[in-house]
Amino acid sequence: METTITIQKTLSQIAEKYLGKTETINNSGFTDKTFEARMKAVGWQVSQSWCCYFAELCVVEWANEIGRKDIATLATKLFTGGSTATYKAMDIYATANPTGIVKVSKKPIANSVAIYRHGSGWQGHTGIVTSVEGSIAKNIEGNTDDKGGNNGYIVTRNKRDNNAPYSAKGLNIVGYFYFI
Repeated sequence: METTITIQKTLSQIAEKYLGKTETINNSGFTDKTFEARMKAVGWQVSQSWCCYFAELCVVEWANEIGRKDIATLATKLFTGGSTATYKAMDIYATANPTGIVKVSKKPIANSVAIYRHGSGWQGHTGIVTSVEGSIAKNIEGNTDDKGGNNGYIVTRNKRDNNAPYSAKGLNIVGYFYFI
């Protein structure tokens, strides 16, 4: 009798399949209509920033692919359209459920979700950490650009320094969360 070995994908591998996906002008949609339909399925609406929705899409697809409906269900409940609000929801859940499936960290971890805050305001940015080299998190991010902006037009790779000094006009790390 043969045994079939199933290799489960990582969160990073799910994010990688979307590299190069682009939006149409001013968050009005996406050039790939299948991608647009998937983004709408996780709650994205025309004119909304979409980096956090992109991370939610990746987490839900990853969870479903590895057979973890519990993660997909919880992610759908805790993700919002806002990066900092999503981190707060994940942190509250993780604190209230220390043996639960969501963990938060202040250090970058491969296959986690990174949350950044713009200056000290409420707006932020979200990415999927693909790897970590020292304090540098290598991310795949939606709604960014080749300069690492938090309101761009494409899914692409960026590097962010977890130890970077505070920037009033830039992105500052809030934290990371992941699912077990």
